[in-house]
Amino acid sequence: GSMRPFIGKDNYGISIKAECLTVNDIKIGDFISFDGNRIFGREVSVAHQIIEIVNCSHDRNSLCYITKGTNNDVADGEVRFEEITSKIVIINY
Repeated sequence: GSMRPFIGKDNYGISIKAECLTVNDIKIGDFISFDGNRIFGREVSVAHQIIEIVNCSHDRNSLCYITKGTNNDVADGEVRFEEITSKIVIINY
């Protein structure tokens, strides 16, 4: 668990699929799922919390999302909007 105590292996969530979202729907504090292949170098789906929104280093005209597991000490790299797969809106404990 990188997301404990908010999300554990036995929790269920309700998400909004990325194709139904715009950049304006993503805010600091949101929990998102994203394709971590580019950031982590392997096929992995990641669910982390957005801690900062920045201009992307690869394209200063686009926004990127700095995410972090609530139980992790360090933040992930820049998540691009097109890498987001969903926004988690409800977590069932």
